[in-house]
Amino acid sequence: LRGSGGSPTVIRQLLAPFYPEGSHVRRRLSAAPLWGRPVVALIDGNARSAKEVYAHAFQRDGLGLLLGRPTTGAVIGANFPELPDGARLTVPMVPGARYTRDRVDLEGNPVEPDIHVPGTLKYARGHDEIFAAGRKAAFDKVRRERANLAKRFFAATHPSGHLKHTASRVPALGMPRAKLSRKDPGPGDASLCRRPSAHVCRRAWRSSYD
Repeated sequence: LRGSGGSPTVIRQLLAPFYPEGSHVRRRLSAAPLWGRPVVALIDGNARSAKEVYAHAFQRDGLGLLLGRPTTGAVIGANFPELPDGARLTVPMVPGARYTRDRVDLEGNPVEPDIHVPGTLKYARGHDEIFAAGRKAAFDKVRRERANLAKRFFAATHPSGHLKHTASRVPALGMPRAKLSRKDPGPGDASLCRRPSAHVCRRAWRSSYD
């Protein structure tokens, strides 16, 4: 979402993939693709207009992590009539609050990121600090999601006693898993006894994020 503005007419279409089924956005755009994995949005001081409306909705509805620097705070509908000499005049027409569902006026009210990235790109010597921080944040979110997935998976499939796994599926979780059965530990099962969750859930992690 960094740099320049955009069109308010496409905000809903671009937001729809991040909303769950049945939400207010997807009621009108039921055919839109659905993205159910972690997402990080990047903003900076050059983001303005429709991109600020997008960033505000993204943050307000908890669709993901907003990272970077505060936006411009330039959200107001305007017309641009051409003058006889070819120049164009900016004529404000629509208050900024008309573009947000919660009627927050973003004109002069920049969107603040969830995580602020310090520094100035001008002096970064080719290094994009915001992108690098966003990539790290995305990887961290995936790792946390994998850890939570492993805990849920293990809790749903781990009966009392020792476990052995063979290929199967878990309909409730909708992902491949290990079929679990009771088994007395043997000499070759030391690693399974010490770290059952890592052993059992490795396949579930891969199938969910690969």
